[in-house]
Amino acid sequence: MLEPFDCSDSDIEDVVKPKRRRILLLSDESDGDHRDKSLQSSPKSLKLQKIPSSQWEWGCDATGNVKMRIIVYDKNDKNKVHEYRNGGKKLLCLGCNSKNGKYIWALRSDDVENPTISIPPPEKHVCKPRSLKEVREQQKNF
Repeated sequence: MLEPFDCSDSDIEDVVKPKRRRILLLSDESDGDHRDKSLQSSPKSLKLQKIPSSQWEWGCDATGNVKMRIIVYDKNDKNKVHEYRNGGKKLLCLGCNSKNGKYIWALRSDDVENPTISIPPPEKHVCKPRSLKEVREQQKNF
């Protein structure tokens, strides 16, 4: 049988309200001060750049489901790309997530006639862009 808990010596808010926790990202280039490095970057916390549909293409996921990936051309080199998982309006960079579990998000518009996506600036990625040729070869195998 459990013994009664005496909270008379405690601050009632410490007992009733759970504390919020933050998961922190530890990177190779860290200097030991991890207080401001969050594991997740929400789309609202980044300055996203809108790009038209001419700068990206649809792709398949590993099980062959169409339109489950969005392949975005690098703005400096059209032969390099970042791949995002299509999760509706929120898109997850697959390279960043597989590299160290970091969540780098992009957004997709609902406009069917003139679809756009909003992507984070290149310096926010922890992954390197992949070869477009390599990604297209991989897409053929899905």
